[in-house]
Amino acid sequence: MTSDTSAVTQDVAPVPGCPGSGVNATGTVAGHCPKRRRKFMRRYLKHLERSKNRRFHVCKQTSKLAKCISPEPCPQEPPYVPHWRKLLAFLNCSCAAEKGDCHASRECVEREYRQPLMHRCDDLYWFNIQQDTQDKCFFLQESMRCRDAIMTSACGEEGAEFALHLAAAEHLKMLDSGCQLSRGHFANDFGYSEECPLRFTKDLLTCEERHSGKDRLLFFDVYNIIAVGTRRDTKVSCRAFQHYTSCVRDIVDSCPHGVQLLYDFDNRLRTYNSRMEYICNEVKDVYIENLYCYQRVFHNNSLVKCHLAGERALKALSDVSAYKFFCHRDSANNTRLSRVLDDVLRCYEDAFTSGCGSTGGAVIVEVIKRAFNDPYYLRLKYKPDCALHAGKVDRKPATRTIYINSGNSRPSGERTTPRSGAWWRGGSGDVSLLILAVMFVQLSMRSPV
Repeated sequence: MTSDTSAVTQDVAPVPGCPGSGVNATGTVAGHCPKRRRKFMRRYLKHLERSKNRRFHVCKQTSKLAKCISPEPCPQEPPYVPHWRKLLAFLNCSCAAEKGDCHASRECVEREYRQPLMHRCDDLYWFNIQQDTQDKCFFLQESMRCRDAIMTSACGEEGAEFALHLAAAEHLKMLDSGCQLSRGHFANDFGYSEECPLRFTKDLLTCEERHSGKDRLLFFDVYNIIAVGTRRDTKVSCRAFQHYTSCVRDIVDSCPHGVQLLYDFDNRLRTYNSRMEYICNEVKDVYIENLYCYQRVFHNNSLVKCHLAGERALKALSDVSAYKFFCHRDSANNTRLSRVLDDVLRCYEDAFTSGCGSTGGAVIVEVIKRAFNDPYYLRLKYKPDCALHAGKVDRKPATRTIYINSGNSRPSGERTTPRSGAWWRGGSGDVSLLILAVMFVQLSMRSPV
């Protein structure tokens, strides 16, 4: 995870009653300590990401920082010092007894830091601040709520408290600028439960590896519309996709919110599943019948003009943020972008209709529409929460989050229902959630082939 760890510590005359040799009124030690803290956080975050980093020993490195932070509050300490004090106290506790509660909580937090949904919380923070709609502190607090819901449900209150101080140490500049971080989350923030157990992400990805690995359908072009290989290869890939959907059906039925969030974060998995759902479950016979025709159109340079139009569209999109594109639908700039995207669509429609007939062309047009309905293909990464960026989110505070390892079964929460919109813009909800909602409603009504 990316961090912005930096802080300036100035020499201040020692203050009576502030413990620690050489500790000043800020509760810190000058000299090498600021550099040591930055180095520690940099290496610890890498340790969290890699799961095993033999070059980094948490307890050994923690002991080196013992004299850098006062164990007790000091009169002029900056906002980050209390977080560092509690962070070091927790790490010392976990190092003192490997079978104690602190150690178990630390292992839980470190494990969750490597999970996709935690990475999503962090990734969305950096995406949101790039939209330049609210101040950075607003989105950092949003990211903290996302983390808190996951950590509290996975690791309990102690683990979530440790995660808070760890996040604060990651974002020292934000704390120095006056941003205050605290625990808490909303009712619809995702947390693990009996329906969404800790293993659900692993189970979902295991289904993909088992059924969509060697039989994964490959595509020629940038929009992934023309399959590589023979008609038989496509049939085999569709059969594997049906096995995959059967494998994940129980997971989706039990934990739709978590699955949607995971797919929202995983562009590769989301876009592939959306494309295969259409090709294999709605137009398989027509697509396979016209496959060789599609490949001829691709190879005979009939799409050169379309590729150039696509490059112009991407260049135009590079000048607009995801927020302005998805949340200001009626702006003059969006009207212009709409025409550019329509030109690309018509180009593909003309090329494939001319080469493969109206029925074959219509299938390709629908696949491209789905591509243009996803931020990934538009190089916009995510579809932002328009209400969040406008500061108009009306949320209910969560009731007590239930720690799933405590034997309790149901956390509080709400499920959101995404809304549809214009084909190229998506709706007010996240476009990937819309795709998944449609996908799994259809799958639940259809027996696997």
